[in-house]
Amino acid sequence: PCFLHGHQTAHTPPAGTNFLLYDPPGYNSSTAAPMLVSFHGLSEVGSDVNMLTEQYAPQNPAWLISRDLWPSSRPFIVVSPQLKRNESINLRDENWIASNVDEVIEYVKTIRNIDANRIYLTGLSLGGHGCLFYAAAYPQKVAAMVPIAGRADTVMSQACKFANIPTWIFHGTDDSQINPQQPIDLRNAAAACAGALYKINVTMFPAKRHDIWNELYD
Repeated sequence: PCFLHGHQTAHTPPAGTNFLLYDPPGYNSSTAAPMLVSFHGLSEVGSDVNMLTEQYAPQNPAWLISRDLWPSSRPFIVVSPQLKRNESINLRDENWIASNVDEVIEYVKTIRNIDANRIYLTGLSLGGHGCLFYAAAYPQKVAAMVPIAGRADTVMSQACKFANIPTWIFHGTDDSQINPQQPIDLRNAAAACAGALYKINVTMFPAKRHDIWNELYD
């Protein structure tokens, strides 16, 4: 693929959720573009959006874009919100807030020409959970999603929300942080829903632990 320097800029909408915004080289404001929303993991929770692209940060879309490793042929406007640290709770208890992410998505629609029928989600670890959390709250807004190594137990009761969203989940079989059975249980629960259009696709990485995202995003 052809790699071309991507223009990635920092923004803060009115409600205060910082995010990085990337315009693909082919973006033209006269044509509605697809959007990819990327949810980071626990180590990037904070108030400095540069944490998403630092040297040792996970190699998520924002990281790859910052190093000119994101193929220019990909048509997505890439939005990478940052979860703001809530000092009143333990860091391990942080969780994505769906309404904050939705505010970012709606804000981007006011500054870019976005195809509302092509909004895609991806995320790693806490961000994989964030994908599911957002899709459970706003299922009508999600065209498809790729959660990686995220927990699914908290959304199991809402499995039918995912029965009509094309979803591909990746997980390591030896993940000691998030039980690898969770995505399988979610797949089975969604498949049992009446009128399910899609079956959640689960790909297990044999003998891999929690941090499978770098090789996946690369």
